[in-house]
Amino acid sequence: TGRIAVTDFGGAVKASEVVNRSGSCVPFPWAAPEWTFGREPNQQNILGLPTDIWILACTICEVRTGTTGWQPLTPHELVRMYQRTSGPLPQRYRDSWNRQYPSERMESANADDTGKPTPIEEMPLFKDFVIDGMSKEEVSLFGDLLLEMWKWLPADRLTCDQILEHPW
Repeated sequence: TGRIAVTDFGGAVKASEVVNRSGSCVPFPWAAPEWTFGREPNQQNILGLPTDIWILACTICEVRTGTTGWQPLTPHELVRMYQRTSGPLPQRYRDSWNRQYPSERMESANADDTGKPTPIEEMPLFKDFVIDGMSKEEVSLFGDLLLEMWKWLPADRLTCDQILEHPW
């Protein structure tokens, strides 16, 4: 459309600031795992650019497809969907989930118990919202970019420079 949209969930801080997770301004469907599951026991909860990368992936997805593709889902359904895109929920996040939601314990390492993420072309988000409006090549590149930004662990996500260099 030629217009630029700037989004801020009301929680902008300097990159050097340590962020306290209380009083979250990030809607659950966009929240990075380190935000959702909280800090490690006996460690400071440090959120930063990798947290923003996860949220940026959600935003890019919504801007490009017109939907997040996963609303309205319960927190449990959302985490299971993320497991299908990002692979098994790391044990430390699963332990945190089980403390936060004892009635919805997550024993399995993966939503479908295969231990492998679902291929891009088989994900409902890409089948229902993207493929109709994109070439197969663009779907593949777009999906690759999002999946590299939606890594469970912050250190595994693309950096800003890598995102800008991505072929999509």
